[in-house]
Amino acid sequence: MVAAPLISPSIPTHDIQTHILLMRAMHKLQVDIQPGGVPFDSQSGVPQPSDSMLSFLHHAVQRFGAWVDAQKHIERRPSLSSLSQEHIPPLDVLMIWHAYMLSPSSYYEDGQENIPALGKLGGMPWHTLVCHVIGFY
Repeated sequence: MVAAPLISPSIPTHDIQTHILLMRAMHKLQVDIQPGGVPFDSQSGVPQPSDSMLSFLHHAVQRFGAWVDAQKHIERRPSLSSLSQEHIPPLDVLMIWHAYMLSPSSYYEDGQENIPALGKLGGMPWHTLVCHVIGFY
């Protein structure tokens, strides 16, 4: 039996660089909110975020929901790259959106069934994000 050839994904270098910039900006934000990082419980390994981090995340999730709700007017697109900088969400909302997309099954199902505006968003708008993310440094 011959194995199927592997298909190499074609991810533009620019998108990878912007993704790294986004990750750096999110890390800086996390350290600003909880200096020293989020500790883990030594026995269970469970993260132990501070009250300020929990409050920040709670508000970020609320702001993400409001931002998605405001996107109801857009047509279905492969990405938001055609949107102007003023329509790109703030970093805390990008962080929640990014985390949500890390669970593609849930993200897809919610976009199809529970949150139709989410299904219209498409992929992360890397080309539009680069200038927005650089502004966080």
